[in-house]
Amino acid sequence: MESLIFQLLDLDRTLSSDFYKVYLTGGGQSLPTEEKELRDLLCKLIESCGQPLIIVVDGVDEIDQRHRARLLESLLETLKACVSAKLLLSSRDERDIIRILEKNSVSTKVDENNGKEIQDYVRLQEGAWLEGLRDLGAQDEDCVAVKTGLDQVIHKAKGEEMLSRVKYFCIQVTVS
Repeated sequence: MESLIFQLLDLDRTLSSDFYKVYLTGGGQSLPTEEKELRDLLCKLIESCGQPLIIVVDGVDEIDQRHRARLLESLLETLKACVSAKLLLSSRDERDIIRILEKNSVSTKVDENNGKEIQDYVRLQEGAWLEGLRDLGAQDEDCVAVKTGLDQVIHKAKGEEMLSRVKYFCIQVTVS
């Protein structure tokens, strides 16, 4: 919770005065330590934004099982307490995660029927990637070869693993 509070304060500096008021109300010694108090503080700050806030947590399955259960339950409680908060999680299928979230979420699998999305992503990024290569000194024939490779990736796209390969490939190309 503390991390979310500080990320929100960093994202929107106008919330600092709201944070300071709550901090002073608590005696001004330190942040609240109880989870409910932290959640209340986070909700006050989110509501002060005046618009919905999306909390994104990537790789939930990579968190130790004991800690992720507590994190997920805490995030679900935050959603109940704060109507302006929305939550987007990414994870591989893990039974414990599914069990916690199944009644409160909509699941989308990214490895099924997403070739069009991969194509759109590659096409959207392609110009910037090629421009970056040119800035690094790549010749036209190099850029044509990269574009041909990207076309093959699009043609063979099967899901999340392929998308991560596309991103990895692009990282490798820009680093080289």
